Amino acid sequence: MKARVLIVEDDPALQDLLTYNLKQEFFDTTIAATGKQAFVLLQTEEYDLIILDLLLPEMDGTELLKLMRFEMGIPTPVIVLSAKGQLQDKLVGLDLGASDYITKPFELSELMARVKAHLRQTERLKMSLVDDLKRRKIIAFGDVSVDRDARSVTRKGEDVYLRPKEFDLLVYLLERPGAVCTRRQIMGAVWGEDSPSGEKAVDVTMRTLREKVEENPSRPRHLVTVRGAGYKFEF
Repeated sequence: MKARVLIVEDDPALQDLLTYNLKQEFFDTTIAATGKQAFVLLQTEEYDLIILDLLLPEMDGTELLKLMRFEMGIPTPVIVLSAKGQLQDKLVGLDLGASDYITKPFELSELMARVKAHLRQTERLKMSLVDDLKRRKIIAFGDVSVDRDARSVTRKGEDVYLRPKEFDLLVYLLERPGAVCTRRQIMGAVWGEDSPSGEKAVDVTMRTLREKVEENPSRPRHLVTVRGAGYKFEF
């Protein structure tokens, strides 16, 4: 799937420049013209990279970065793109959790190279985590423990009965943390390409699975719906 980049910038010309060049690299882009708009987006959407100006209306970039890292727990790489070029400004941004800091005016080629570098690093970390999960016999999240070899699940130390498709669906998503899996992909992997079951079976099985492993099934923390796409697993 395309990498998703959030551009938090109030300068329309710079918005257009960044959007055009990122789309040339086949990235999906979203614009937030104020810190407050970005804050609202980050409560419901996830991105692979954020390009953040510090001098923003409504909520400045420094405050937004602080909220992201220390209150919302968002680990997404952030490239600060700012006219504030003093060493102290850079140190503050990096101390608050920025992954990189580029001073305006900047070379577009350098910015694009850094964007790609951070996205490659993120992808490597994801692949490393996936490989590690596939090697594990037991995977734990929240108060749930999943033994793949024994095909058993416990929650708070108590056995939880999962039907075969519920278990297979859980493991399929567990092995792909953070990755959005479409209903079609899930159907093919869990039910089989030739299964007569429709994609509605995915939704029904997800609902019953959440009831067994989520603390609050109506507001799931781990088995998350991605609107218009499918589902994903979050630790």
